[in-house]
Amino acid sequence: MEILASFVGPVVDYIVVPIGRQVSYLIFYKSNFKKLADHVENLEAARKTIIDLVEEERRNGKIIEINVANWLEKVNEVTRKADILQNDPRRANVRCSRCWFPNLILRHQLSRQSTKIAKDMLQVQGKGKFDRVAYRPILDGAFSSSITRGGECYETRESLKEDILKALVDLKSSNIGVYGLGGVGKTTLVKEVALIAMEQKLFDIAVITHVSENPDIKTIQGEIADFLGLQFDEETSFGRATRLRQRIKMEKSILVILDNMWTMLDLKKVGIPFGNEHNGCKLLMTCRNQDVLLKMNVPNDFTFKLELLSENETWNLFQFMAGDVVKDINLKDVAFQVAQKCEGLPLRVVTVARAMKNRRDVKYWEYALRKLQSNDGLEMDAKTNSALELSYDSLESDEMRDLFLLFSFLLGIEVFPSNIISSLTKLEELYMGDTSINWEKGNSTDNNGNASIVELHKLPNLTALELQIRESWMLPTDLQLMFEKLNYFKIVIGDVWEWADIKDGTLKTLMLKLGTSIDLQHGIKALIKGVENLYLDDVDGIQNVLYQLNGEGFPLLKHLHVQHNANMKHIVDSKDRIQIHVSFPALETLVLHNLRNLEHICHGPLSITSFGSLSVIKVKNCIQLKYLLSYTMVKGLPQLSEIEVCHCNNMKEIVLKDNNSSANNDIANEKIDFLLLRSLTLEHLETIDDFFSSTNSRSKQKYHGLEPYVSAPFFNAQVVFPRLDTLKLSSLLNLNKIWDDNYDSMHNLTSLIVDNCGGLKYLFSSTGVGSFKNLKHLEISNCAMMEEIIAKENGNGASEEVAFPKLDALKLSSLLNLNKIWDGNYDSMHNLTSLIVDNCGGLKYLFSSTEVGSFKNLKHLEISNCAMMEEIITTEEGNGASEEVQFCKLEKIILKDMDSLKTIWRRQFETLKKLHVNNCNKIVVVFPSSMQKTYNKLEMLEVTNCGLVEEIFEIELTSTESSSVGDTTYLKEVTIVGLDKLKNIWSRDPEGILSFQNLINVKATSCVSLEYLLPLSVATRCTNLKELHIKQCLYMKEIVAEEKESSVKAAPRTLSDKNSVSTQQPPFIIDTVIPNLEQLRITSKDANTILQAQNLSSLFPEMTFLGLSAYTNEVAFPYWFFENARRLEKLVIESSCFEKIFQDEGQIREKTQTQIKKLILSVLPNLEHICEEGFRIDSVLELLEHLEVAFGKFKYLALSDYPEMKDLEHLEMLVIDSCRVEQIVAMEEGSLKINFNFPQLKIMKLFCLTNLKSFYQGKHILECPSLEILNVCGCKALKMFSFSQMDTDALFSIDKLSPNLEQLTINGTDMSGILKRGENIFDKVEFLCFQCFEETPTVFLDEYFYTIFPNLKIFQMSSSSFEMLFPTTGHLDILISKKIKNLLLCELENLKHICQEDFPLEDLKELVVRNCPSLISLVPSSTSFTNLIHLWVGNCKELNYLITPSTAKSLIQLRTLKIKNCEKMLDVVKIDEKAEEVIIFENLEILGFTNLPSLGSFCCGNQPFIFPSLQSLTAQECPRMEIFSSGVIVAPYVTQIEVGEGTIQWKGDINTTIQHLFLEKVHNIKADNINLVHDWKLTLKLTVE
Repeated sequence: MEILASFVGPVVDYIVVPIGRQVSYLIFYKSNFKKLADHVENLEAARKTIIDLVEEERRNGKIIEINVANWLEKVNEVTRKADILQNDPRRANVRCSRCWFPNLILRHQLSRQSTKIAKDMLQVQGKGKFDRVAYRPILDGAFSSSITRGGECYETRESLKEDILKALVDLKSSNIGVYGLGGVGKTTLVKEVALIAMEQKLFDIAVITHVSENPDIKTIQGEIADFLGLQFDEETSFGRATRLRQRIKMEKSILVILDNMWTMLDLKKVGIPFGNEHNGCKLLMTCRNQDVLLKMNVPNDFTFKLELLSENETWNLFQFMAGDVVKDINLKDVAFQVAQKCEGLPLRVVTVARAMKNRRDVKYWEYALRKLQSNDGLEMDAKTNSALELSYDSLESDEMRDLFLLFSFLLGIEVFPSNIISSLTKLEELYMGDTSINWEKGNSTDNNGNASIVELHKLPNLTALELQIRESWMLPTDLQLMFEKLNYFKIVIGDVWEWADIKDGTLKTLMLKLGTSIDLQHGIKALIKGVENLYLDDVDGIQNVLYQLNGEGFPLLKHLHVQHNANMKHIVDSKDRIQIHVSFPALETLVLHNLRNLEHICHGPLSITSFGSLSVIKVKNCIQLKYLLSYTMVKGLPQLSEIEVCHCNNMKEIVLKDNNSSANNDIANEKIDFLLLRSLTLEHLETIDDFFSSTNSRSKQKYHGLEPYVSAPFFNAQVVFPRLDTLKLSSLLNLNKIWDDNYDSMHNLTSLIVDNCGGLKYLFSSTGVGSFKNLKHLEISNCAMMEEIIAKENGNGASEEVAFPKLDALKLSSLLNLNKIWDGNYDSMHNLTSLIVDNCGGLKYLFSSTEVGSFKNLKHLEISNCAMMEEIITTEEGNGASEEVQFCKLEKIILKDMDSLKTIWRRQFETLKKLHVNNCNKIVVVFPSSMQKTYNKLEMLEVTNCGLVEEIFEIELTSTESSSVGDTTYLKEVTIVGLDKLKNIWSRDPEGILSFQNLINVKATSCVSLEYLLPLSVATRCTNLKELHIKQCLYMKEIVAEEKESSVKAAPRTLSDKNSVSTQQPPFIIDTVIPNLEQLRITSKDANTILQAQNLSSLFPEMTFLGLSAYTNEVAFPYWFFENARRLEKLVIESSCFEKIFQDEGQIREKTQTQIKKLILSVLPNLEHICEEGFRIDSVLELLEHLEVAFGKFKYLALSDYPEMKDLEHLEMLVIDSCRVEQIVAMEEGSLKINFNFPQLKIMKLFCLTNLKSFYQGKHILECPSLEILNVCGCKALKMFSFSQMDTDALFSIDKLSPNLEQLTINGTDMSGILKRGENIFDKVEFLCFQCFEETPTVFLDEYFYTIFPNLKIFQMSSSSFEMLFPTTGHLDILISKKIKNLLLCELENLKHICQEDFPLEDLKELVVRNCPSLISLVPSSTSFTNLIHLWVGNCKELNYLITPSTAKSLIQLRTLKIKNCEKMLDVVKIDEKAEEVIIFENLEILGFTNLPSLGSFCCGNQPFIFPSLQSLTAQECPRMEIFSSGVIVAPYVTQIEVGEGTIQWKGDINTTIQHLFLEKVHNIKADNINLVHDWKLTLKLTVE
């Protein structure tokens, strides 16, 4: 048998199996071709997916990977073979027939071929998995465009190119520079050099960035990254710099061109390696001034100057650009003269030559010559501008010049001349959207020189128009004919719309706020007829949108947005109409907002195709609306994808069963299918009962006699949402059950948010939870009755089915009755990555030890305000082994306000990288010794405000641990704040146990018991330390301590005690920490310790900020800092007794490399001037950009003696505060008129300089052409502006004032002068402050004011004596009030009222009132604040209340309300006994009361108050506040009240908490009185005895 078996086996393998395979081709012929067809289909699907990706990447400019392209070719090849085989005509001959035997040979061949091709397809498909299909190509072409044009090859420049190329090849070169005048051709030159260098393969890659006059670091980084194909994921400049540096270092050789540099560029901040950091990286820089190259460390040998063109070179280039016209014998001489007036600058030569091309009129050439000759003596830049002006003059027609001017005016200017638009008679398209132009009033007979919309009448060919008009009165009334011709328009009328709100993709958009009837106005109906995108706000007289605006049913309208209309009752009302049109057949989006009288969206019957395209419907604050859609209407909305309904307090149900629902009026068994609905949001619907009910009411299910009450679900089985993705239910007060236990019609739901639904006891049943397998985001909050998330049914154990297998994020907040989140038998949420639990007071723990293993993907855990929780993970009895089960991916834990939490760290947290602990007042040790070495992966630790913490790391040396080498931890950042009992961060020196060598930042604040910061082993190994902050640690003796035999003694050479210096020990702080510091703030004591170091020059290589204080005995400034801190940029000197700081000529030994940019001097009582008179200025200040001075004896800046300082070209900010200075620059004897020029100065602030009379006592001119902020306050002796050349005492001559001013503070005298002169240099001023006005400033608010400050938005009044700001309601007052968006009133001692009755303030967005002690009322009761966002009131002691109920109702946009130090205020909202209407602060987020000693309540009336968005409530120092309000209060998001600095109280609701605080204060007062009486009696008794 064995012999037989040994014979049969091979026979089977070699004969039977192959025969079987061949026979199978015959037997499985059909199935083989079926498999082939399936493979073809699958491969085609895979091919289409890849092709879609390829096309997408190609559109993004990417290049397709070769392997992807090859794969697609193979797919095409194998698919073509399959197609040929499937369509082979021979296949018809293989079938059996009655007459003929099947053709077995052909059948075999075809079947075998199909099998082979199918196999090939399977292999090809298997290779079609790619990590990426395309890559971003490196940018090129930046240099090819600069190839020298014909006629521009000049010997001088060719030789310069050769010299630069030699410098690039030189091994000693790293920085090469080219400098020369603007327009001389530097950019072209270096691009040509780069192109040659790349052709000669000197570099692997070349990149260029344009640095510009005001370099933007991120822009520079982005330009370089584009050339390198680098995409940044980092958001900060620092992160991008690190990434860019890494990428540049990857290139073996790279040329970086820094073009158009104006000042020194910090290469480290950009991320460009320099010096020895990367020898293959060379920098080629261009600038106008050689000084910039010197500051960038470019050696003289590698510095090249690009000279002007020679006379011959200029003429050759001019001839080439101007063309044959210069060969004309009549023009040649004058043409040559014109060319030479270009003075050898290529930019000017090209500009003028192109302007003169083909000009054969000799008079025109003579005019050009005169034009250029008139510029003799001007600066080079001015001459170039003149060339551009000549280029403009050369435009051939007036229409082209008008068009040139039009584009110039549209660059942000609000006023431009009339008749420019009307002159463009051939214009077909005009785009003036997103502008703020002050149009002249439509049809006005007055011509003030401003353009008017009327000019559009003179454009007969206009077919496309984009236009923004801030006020409807700017419109003329007869635009119908012009509007009718438009094929494309975007027209915005009114100040409530933003251009960015317009939906793209439509041809015709109209946004209207008219404030008047639409019937006969402005030809608007001509636009409405064909509009696709319509926005309506405050249009009077409209009750029925459809039939009053467009009787044809808006056949083209796609988007409709209607808001703020008190009259509108219906969108469509066809109730009494005989003929019913199709309504809104193309409408896709319907938004209805604040239509307070809207009763129905559709009232009456609709045609069958009405609303057939509707996809999105959003309804908000329509308080009369009782239902959204009728059952009949829903059946006609097949495209509906999104529903959002909010703040409709009368709504009963979303879908109403109507009388036309069915023939028998019985729809109990019919289903409503929302087939495409993906998003459903229902918020603040306080009366809603059902989504849809087929019964007349819920009464059928309610309690009858002894029958038990059965809760009806909100969503019943009749409503089906097969594609619903997002569901949000918030503030549905009648909701007590969302769905039936077996509800399965939302199986595609991925996001569910349930908030403030107080009747819910659970969310899911254990039998129904399986329907939500696709849920990814679940958020439940403010459901006070909820006891469990998934409810077990009676007699039912936990479901064995995995619940929420795809859940990624879970947030539970303010579920006060919740005592357990999940059942231990559930493997419920194994894909969960983020878990947030807040204010769940019933939870004693979060996980059991057996549940931890179910959360393998958890990364983020946040727990806060869970008052009963004692531990995060509880160990179940008998399950000690489960300790080994860990969170595999947990990276971050945040713990806040956990009053009962006793332990934090568990072994399950070993993967953690970040831990934040705040206000956990039972924690004593954060990391106990039993958890030692389980926190090695932790990178960031923050422990704050934990009152009992005594140690962070409890360290214990065990017998198994080495005494010399410890495990390395990854800890980088440690922050400890407010740990009153903390004695040690480490209980002992961890040497030999743990190494903390990766520490970068350590911060300790308000740790009063902390004696030292770092053990010696930690300090000596943390070589990466960059920041060390220690503040308010009152008992700290040493920064570094050494532990020996459990005792701590001082380590040597700390910054705290110079007497502890010992040369025998390593000077840790000085030698190890300081060289890594970028910022250092120290006192004289610590500075003297540093001074004892051996090598000062190596101590400060990275330092950019230095703060020095407490030099109480020293006269001389420690100048050695400047000699050693070479990178220092910011210097702060305060609270010291220096008599001088900067060196004089005799003391400066050599020019230091340190050049600070920001200097702040304060509280220096002995310092009279910065630089001593008569000496050369210190080179340290040559690059100064920011100067702040605030000390008593300061008299002047001695700039007049220093020529170097008269042109402080880098100074950007000058601040002088509270000094005795009489003049800013001291006058020198015999000096003539002086020009002071600060070309970069942007900010000048002069505060409280009571003696200041002038900038300079002698004749002078002060020029600050870049000045943006001029703030002069409390300088009563100073006159700000002079209006004649004879007046030299003023700060500025009005003729020399910067046209770039954006912020200006001014007094009454100067304002009068400005108005008389009618100055037009304040176009950019947005912030204007009036001060020192004796009468109301409205006397200045005339028509000139409106034109002088056209962009005014923020208006401040301070230090003035009038009683009312706006005493009248004239036209100009109203005009100004509409312009002002922010109103600030400060230090107005006599102000009693802001305005009188009916003064319009509805456009105001911010109101701040401070230090107005006589203010009786904020505003009259008639005032409406419909757009107010922020309201701050402080130090107004006469205010009894803030606002009336009628004003309160208008505050629909208010987000912030803060009141402080108003000692007589009784209520915020004045009591109105008659009013009981609900007041809703719809958007209020922050509400704060501070130091209001008389405040009794927010409002003591019975009005209900609703705060749907309120999140922060503060009530500090309000001792008489007994109650928040006597009426109903709804504030679902308020879960705590801040009652002091860092002190929180909460007793379940706002009123209960306020009452508790009041009773607590009363109890404390009584206790204090009892103690006082007891002490008095005791004293009396002792006295008697």
